[in-house]
Amino acid sequence: MTIKDIVSRQREYFNTHETKSVAFREAALKNLQRAIIRDESKIFDALKKDLNKSDFESYMSEVGMVLEELRYSMKNMRKWARIKKVPTPLAQFHAKSFV
Repeated sequence: MTIKDIVSRQREYFNTHETKSVAFREAALKNLQRAIIRDESKIFDALKKDLNKSDFESYMSEVGMVLEELRYSMKNMRKWARIKKVPTPLAQFHAKSFV
């Protein structure tokens, strides 16, 4: 399969709107977190070979930061996805606005 085919399939899948649900996003983040934890030693080895980073430095500057961002995102996902009321422009005074 070529990169063009992969990109095309990804775009088709994205256009199904299955990726919009909070549950889908939470599951995707959880899967990414599990994969990083499972393959942590491989990531460390790659960072050692490419950038000569120690395991400690790799965790502190790469893996640990990503895992923390994943935890933060999973914790706040539902709050971020809530509908929020926003001010309505005067020209549409009869309407309600939200994002």
